[in-house]
Amino acid sequence: MRKATLSIVVLLLLTAGYSFGQRLTGGLSVQVSDPEGKAVSDVKASVVSKERGNKVDVESNSEGQVIVSDLAPGEYQITLQHDGFRTINANFTIRVGVSTSLELSWN
Repeated sequence: MRKATLSIVVLLLLTAGYSFGQRLTGGLSVQVSDPEGKAVSDVKASVVSKERGNKVDVESNSEGQVIVSDLAPGEYQITLQHDGFRTINANFTIRVGVSTSLELSWN
């Protein structure tokens, strides 16, 4: 009995580091384009968790990409704004260990 208990304790100690090293978040990658299909840089993007209300503000890069990492799983809304274009809103879901990809454009 004592040997079995010791074996279980050793097993738990060996696997504890593995479970703490796992990420419990996901990511978002958005490609933003204009009506002609060209990438739009400097787009202001706000990502809001519908459940928690947390908000992350970022801008698209020179290739029209909006990238957000380490988002908790759940339902979100992204709002895109850029001078000369109407505001775009889109809903999406973040899952653990997955990068959600969206393609949004002004048509």
